[in-house]
Amino acid sequence: PIELWTGKQLFSVLIRPHASMRIYVNLFLKEKNCMKNRGTMCPNDGFVYIRNSELLCGQVGKATL
Repeated sequence: PIELWTGKQLFSVLIRPHASMRIYVNLFLKEKNCMKNRGTMCPNDGFVYIRNSELLCGQVGKATL
């Protein structure tokens, strides 16, 4: 099997390209497609959760970029 990258892993590398960097991004926000009162368990993947420069869940939209 060939090792493949997910979109979330690629986005995390773009945020923090070198592991030696000590700058961390923490971000919690709702995108337009997030359902009300669902929080991080949104079935549309509309809640963006970035912790320590790693995208854990959510789809990053144009407004967030």
